[in-house]
Amino acid sequence: MFSEAMLFLFDVLVQPFAAILLLRFHLQWLRAPMRNPVGEFVMVLTDFAVLRVRRFVPAVRGLDSASLLLALSVEMLYLTGFVWVQGIPLHGFPLPD
Repeated sequence: MFSEAMLFLFDVLVQPFAAILLLRFHLQWLRAPMRNPVGEFVMVLTDFAVLRVRRFVPAVRGLDSASLLLALSVEMLYLTGFVWVQGIPLHGFPLPD
């Protein structure tokens, strides 16, 4: 019961945040104007994390690599938490034993 609740919270909180980070990366890659309601919503939700990471991760070829790296790390955190909650041992994961 507890594990199902934790998996639900992971799905509801972590996955949408990673999707919004990827949306931010794609909007900047496509050079979409951020002065619309969707762009401002994405910026408000992700600025607290992306601006801190941007201090250490430079842009690569004009792409926002900080938000892409942050989305990857959030997804890895999701996967690790998902596996941990289900009780699968983490040694050797994702390689078969």
